[in-house]
Amino acid sequence: MTSRKAKVLALSIGNALSSLIGIAVSIVMARVLLKEDLAAYRQTFLAYATVAPIIGLGIGQGMFYFLPTEKLRIRGRLLDGMAVTGTMGVAFATFIAFGGNELLAQRFSNPKIANLLLWMIPYAIITTPTNFVGSVLVARDHATRAAVFGTCRHLFVGASTIIPLLIWQTVEITIVGNLVASILMAFFALRLMLNSTPADSCNPTLAGIRELVTFSMPLALAGMFGTLSLQLDKIIVSAMCPPEEFAVYSLDAIEIPLIGIVTGAITSVALTDMRKAVDAEKPQEALRLFRGIAEKSSLVILPVMVYLLINADALISILYTSVYIDSATPFRLYLLLLPIRTVVFGSIIVAAGASRFVLIRSLTGLVINLVLSILFVSAFGYSGAVLATVSTVYCWDVAANIVVISNLMDTAYRNVIPLRHMATTLISTLPFAIVSILGIHTLGDGNGPLFLSTAAFLSYTILYWRGKLYEPRQLLQYTRGLHLFR
Repeated sequence: MTSRKAKVLALSIGNALSSLIGIAVSIVMARVLLKEDLAAYRQTFLAYATVAPIIGLGIGQGMFYFLPTEKLRIRGRLLDGMAVTGTMGVAFATFIAFGGNELLAQRFSNPKIANLLLWMIPYAIITTPTNFVGSVLVARDHATRAAVFGTCRHLFVGASTIIPLLIWQTVEITIVGNLVASILMAFFALRLMLNSTPADSCNPTLAGIRELVTFSMPLALAGMFGTLSLQLDKIIVSAMCPPEEFAVYSLDAIEIPLIGIVTGAITSVALTDMRKAVDAEKPQEALRLFRGIAEKSSLVILPVMVYLLINADALISILYTSVYIDSATPFRLYLLLLPIRTVVFGSIIVAAGASRFVLIRSLTGLVINLVLSILFVSAFGYSGAVLATVSTVYCWDVAANIVVISNLMDTAYRNVIPLRHMATTLISTLPFAIVSILGIHTLGDGNGPLFLSTAAFLSYTILYWRGKLYEPRQLLQYTRGLHLFR
């Protein structure tokens, strides 16, 4: 059996390569398409991304829950899930075909996407039943295979999106390229899932579907509400602002891919072990694994957050040209979510089988976010949408999660999140941050401040991973050793 560290490494590398491909696609699109065409492309896929959690019915998380302990109907569980998600994909396609495209175009204040949304009909029917391929492969101890497939899929879809765009430079052909590649990769995903499961009792059953849906439905609704909450800023901006402003906002109003690269990979592997620990009535072991996700993730994510906060303007100008420099503000605001994104609350809640709480928390958070988004966008413009999301996450989601996990694991509130570990990691970045900020004020415009900041960040990284900057007292001892205080 593959070790936990090897699984995390494989998934991290795969997620990193996939993220780089996604960034490359965004860079090319920002440089080739007009703002209104970029907005149309993003709004078309935003429509599917918004409903993906509900038509997926939380089956991916259901696979994590059932497959690790299933003995008799392993492939049957898989086919149960595919039958359900396939039906939901057809339902979404039917909605689009019978007027849903026009309705969404009106809601997004962009008539141009009505025809583009018709391409989502075959996309939803064919790709939806295989969207949980990663969950199945990891649950079946094929993390490396999941990472390789994920990377190949992103590379193929990315290339199929970029190449037609560079040749014909139209948003329609860009969507078609993405569609064709995604459909082809869906057939490969199907084969991988079938090969990873033994041909035991392989027919889907009503009892199996009922059990899977009963467990997964609260997670599906929670996923929908959670996705709506995170996508709500884009939906509100799309509805209340012109397409050109939405293009600027949506380009960098995102959580950096590092979350998926690091936290996502660690969580995917640890979730199976947490489920087994809970099943064996070892809550402290499950809590240890849960805290370990945050501790390991924060070592990478928090220093990168500081670097990006300081250099957002320069990086956006280099990647997307100065036309999109206004994207720096929502990008910086989204970075404020990174400290709490190192803590994957849902992992331990799902492992404990408390899926109904996830639903209640997500629905309440969605309502709070909706009210704040409308108020803040009216008051502050499109950046107010991010402020609403950040406020909702910290003031509601985090507090509710801590209370519930504390009760589930029978531990004090302070033990849920490794705050001390996260704080010391942030404190250790102070010398690098000070050097970078001084460089910006001293060197002025140009690439000089970015080069200086990058050099300081790389130096910090080398020292940090050698164990010199882990605790504030170690930082003090290290600087004294360099005679800086003599």
